Amino acid sequence: MAKKYLALICAAGVGTRMQSQVPKQYLSLTYENKQQPILGITIQKFLAVEDIDSVLVALNENDSYASQLLPAWFDSFTAYNLKGKLYLYSQTNSQVKACLGYGERIHTVYSLLANAMQLCLEQDYDPAQTYVLIHDAARVGIKSSDIQSIIHACSTLDQIDHLEQLKVTEQSFVPEDPKIDEKDRACPSFLAGILPGMRCTDSVKLLQADNQNLITDNLDRKQIYLAQTPQTFNLLYFYYLLSKLLMHLDEPSLESKTYFSSYSYFLTYCEQLQLLEKSKIAELKFVYNNKIKSKSLDEILQILTDDVSVLTLLGDQVIVHEMGKHNLKVTLPEDLALAQYYLTQEAQLD
Repeated sequence: MAKKYLALICAAGVGTRMQSQVPKQYLSLTYENKQQPILGITIQKFLAVEDIDSVLVALNENDSYASQLLPAWFDSFTAYNLKGKLYLYSQTNSQVKACLGYGERIHTVYSLLANAMQLCLEQDYDPAQTYVLIHDAARVGIKSSDIQSIIHACSTLDQIDHLEQLKVTEQSFVPEDPKIDEKDRACPSFLAGILPGMRCTDSVKLLQADNQNLITDNLDRKQIYLAQTPQTFNLLYFYYLLSKLLMHLDEPSLESKTYFSSYSYFLTYCEQLQLLEKSKIAELKFVYNNKIKSKSLDEILQILTDDVSVLTLLGDQVIVHEMGKHNLKVTLPEDLALAQYYLTQEAQLD
């Protein structure tokens, strides 16, 4: 089965730092000679890439702007949302679909992943050969060439569609035993993510924990990498790993939210997910992970500020992918002018 590529766009935030009454993803910039919402421009960037099979957007559960400002994709979204139960929404025959985000960013990402699994079921895609590009809606400056280069880089990730290559079985699961030396504790590690971003060119200082106005140390900028999006993963593996992590932490929203189908639902229909479940890969990662043992659910959620942090927390590897300043995240009021500059520059080069 051919590989599939899904763009998952996080657009559920309210953007308090922007100091605007309108969420920043709905502020307007000039693109293709007309004023358009940031979210609409970002969606178009992904639709312009032939290899992108669908664009799935996570909207805020209280969103009232999408149906007004982007009716071509979300005309009846508000009415659909009022039903109180939303798995996967789209206009008829649209390549753009929507689901609901909520809570912290990682909750919105989980909703996107679960709904991407739902999309695979509906479209008969193999989730083991489906890759997800998780992108901030506010990174409006991304170029089609950036997206294409990340898709090309997916070939460097470990292939989850051949689980026998993972060499992890039920028999390899080692129960917790304090007598087992750290170096002998077999914990599988895979090259499982792509992180676009930039190497740091400024001097970097560490602030004191108890006084954020005082510097306590210098950091080596050669080891600092400024993370961007779209952070990219194999859908099946990333959904499995994040599901198991949230279940391990007893995250209550997995049961209380009705915005996505349950893990057990997909386990029933997805043979590859059943194989991952039997492999005990996630359990093996949890057993000796002191980063998880010593922290509460809230503390873990604070660590998961982006998507690759799930992998690094659980011992997997992430490859960096060089991008540029044009892929900035619109966060503060002054970022709007800079984003407009890059969009204008891109139009002139085209």
